[in-house]
Amino acid sequence: KTWKASIIHDFTDLLSNSEIQLKSISLLGASFGGTLALTVCQSFKIKRCVLLSPLLDLKTQKDRAGRDFKKWFDMRFSSKDYKNFSFENLTSNISAKTLCLCSCKDEVLGNKGNQQLINKFKNNQTLKVISQRTSHFPKTYISAVKRYRSAFKFLTAKKN
Repeated sequence: KTWKASIIHDFTDLLSNSEIQLKSISLLGASFGGTLALTVCQSFKIKRCVLLSPLLDLKTQKDRAGRDFKKWFDMRFSSKDYKNFSFENLTSNISAKTLCLCSCKDEVLGNKGNQQLINKFKNNQTLKVISQRTSHFPKTYISAVKRYRSAFKFLTAKKN
């Protein structure tokens, strides 16, 4: 129940036990991995980040999951986690060049957070949002290729 502290601790450990240069690091996170990638971006000056259908608000997801999953969420997350992984907290202080590929048909997370993200970061230079006509995870070969080609192109671009 200390997700934010744990991910920052683990990332700090990774950096201190390797010769990886912070400015050369790129992250890719899908779903809750996108949540964790955004958390890293807030604490470290990494090069680039790609978010694939990121979970942008933990409490909203808990509410969407229904009462059958309330206990599951509460066993894994504290009230502090719900605050740390809220839309406002996750979308503030992002220093890395970030590409968010979200779905306009997200059956897992819903589309409210995606629309908030698009509205908040319209014309933003740091975080670019692209809404793709796919579900939370691409269900066809073509939609998967399109999603991962966009991510690869962004991560390997010569410009910062």
